[in-house]
Amino acid sequence: MSMSKPFTSPLGSVQEKGGTPCGFVSIWGQDSFVHHLYVVADWHGQGMGRALLAAGLAGHKPPASLKVATRNTTALAFYHRLGWQNTDETGHCEITGP
Repeated sequence: MSMSKPFTSPLGSVQEKGGTPCGFVSIWGQDSFVHHLYVVADWHGQGMGRALLAAGLAGHKPPASLKVATRNTTALAFYHRLGWQNTDETGHCEITGP
């Protein structure tokens, strides 16, 4: 099943299929920080997250960075498959935990 090119604006990129939003990414300015990356569960494993990340980071200076809750093993596995690496930086969020 083919996907359209993500719609990109200064605020982020949205991927849709058949006019229905299926995921989005937002990048925090000059820091190249991946602020949000969400893909509807029905679309996991079909390249949408990879396409959104590429579209969102296009034009941003490397290296990019992001934060992921350690309990979000699905997201951690996704980023590791793309070559992202953990750092020693840790923190705690009252909503998502460590």
